[in-house]
Amino acid sequence: MLLNLTKRILLFISLFYLLCSSCHANINGVHGVKHTTAGEVSCDTSLVMGLDPGSYFKAGACSLYASGYLPTSGQYRAKITLSISNRNNAISNPFYIDSNTNLSAQNISTSGTDVPISAVISSDIGIHVCYSLLDSNNTEWALTDGRDCTGKPIPPTPPAPPTSCSINNGNALNVNLGTLDRAQLVTVPGTGSARHFQIPITCTGDVSNIPVSMKVSYTPISVSGKEVIKSSANGLGVSIIYNGNILSTSTATPLSFVPGSDQLDLAFEAVRDPNVTVGSVPTGAFTASATVIMTQQ
Repeated sequence: MLLNLTKRILLFISLFYLLCSSCHANINGVHGVKHTTAGEVSCDTSLVMGLDPGSYFKAGACSLYASGYLPTSGQYRAKITLSISNRNNAISNPFYIDSNTNLSAQNISTSGTDVPISAVISSDIGIHVCYSLLDSNNTEWALTDGRDCTGKPIPPTPPAPPTSCSINNGNALNVNLGTLDRAQLVTVPGTGSARHFQIPITCTGDVSNIPVSMKVSYTPISVSGKEVIKSSANGLGVSIIYNGNILSTSTATPLSFVPGSDQLDLAFEAVRDPNVTVGSVPTGAFTASATVIMTQQ
């Protein structure tokens, strides 16, 4: 009696395993292959033997298991394709996927409509069935790796957190050059007394460094062959200097910041157009403006 009891316990455990072997399915309601003659729906993701006339993709019939992390969160659709022709496919309705959570931990449901299959294949010929996910750009991410299946592999790790940087805490930078003697203004940019400003840069992201391209935008005038900012005063310009270089509107300067707080050293210098006499430069207050543009690479 003890021996029989042991056999029954082992049989029960084995049966329980078989019943739960499909419990990992986490994308539910995708299309399957409906055989008209056989009257059954195949959810096999590797091989279907033959297709009789009138076979079609049955909507909402199957469930899939998926794992990994997609690069972006958003709306996706499940696609089923027969290896004989990419034209024989069906696509589900959209559903949302979170890129920061493993697909295996997401419970996803979808639906769709039945789609005819325009192929008749003998029952002794195997047809590979491919499943994939389509993002909003129609990029295809493979859920199966059978023969002739296409699509990018789904990354096994989550995407890196997005990085971002702010300049001067998002505020405008007011540069005051103080009181200037117009007779002392230099006529060659970069040869005078420039005022340096330490501009705070704050960056976030789980990376070691953040590469950035810096450009400046302003209305230029040429002073001794160099582009400088046109001011409101006749013959007067302001040069922007970084690391000893005069920044022109066509200059792209590569920079690199680290997450956290950083500083950008920019210098500003008033210059006189040598074609304008000292006496023709008006006294009083003047203004000049420029925009610093930083683009993450």
